[in-house]
Amino acid sequence: MDLLILLTIISKLTFYMGALFASGTVFYLTFFETNQARTAFNGRQLTIQFAAIGLVSALSVFALTGAQLTGDLAGVLDAEILGILFETPVGDALIIRVLGFSLIIIGFFAGKISDGFKISGSFIVLSSFFFIGHVGDLPGFLFAVLLVIHLAGIAIWVGILFPLYRLSSDPLQFTTTEKIAHQFGRWALYFVPILLIAGGWLAYKLVNSFENLFTTGYGQTLLVKVVIVTGLLGLAACNKLRFVPALRAGDVDALKHLKFSVLVEIILVFFILAVTAVLTSVQILPETHHQ
Repeated sequence: MDLLILLTIISKLTFYMGALFASGTVFYLTFFETNQARTAFNGRQLTIQFAAIGLVSALSVFALTGAQLTGDLAGVLDAEILGILFETPVGDALIIRVLGFSLIIIGFFAGKISDGFKISGSFIVLSSFFFIGHVGDLPGFLFAVLLVIHLAGIAIWVGILFPLYRLSSDPLQFTTTEKIAHQFGRWALYFVPILLIAGGWLAYKLVNSFENLFTTGYGQTLLVKVVIVTGLLGLAACNKLRFVPALRAGDVDALKHLKFSVLVEIILVFFILAVTAVLTSVQILPETHHQ
């Protein structure tokens, strides 16, 4: 693997993390945070940090795409190539991403309309994936809608992880942790099946056949992602069916078990996003995906 491809994978990985964790934390702050949780977890600071990471990474992905056109890392500074690239969907995606991340950050200083800025910015960032991702190769507005639904579900999921990890690290936040974890579990009953159905349908349309899962590099890499996602689902089920009920029953030890489980979830999310970065940087879609 040459340096240019490696840098592209890293930039996409950090962009994915910035986009999903920034928008996800916005959803957490909007729908789950309580006054008690606010004293133990600085969601504002974390969201701004992830939005900044996403913003810088979006610029990096754009510049590295220009370098890929020239076949040389010096292409990141080639004004002519970058100017041409800016007129393509890659440039459109960059504009949308800069706008989305900017709205998220500005939202924390916008007073009474702050939630509108942050939520709008989050959905704008998530919609940018359709412009230059593999799903963008699929015809029809329906696929764009499915992608945003899928990504919004993922964002809600990953957005709760850092707050839960921080809260479960503090025994004084036992009651708050239990309430937020229970509320998230109730939401998950609805949005997890939706994000899985949307993601599964998109994956099927991209691969186009069960055989391609095993006979193409794209399909095999996708299978690795599916295996990791299965592990993540298993942990989430364990949290909902075992650790959260134990918290509600007053079991103090369940707090440290939940903390460890959430930490493993964060690690698995990192690997899922890393595989996705490889999938979109190295692997080629099966030739029949558009049929």
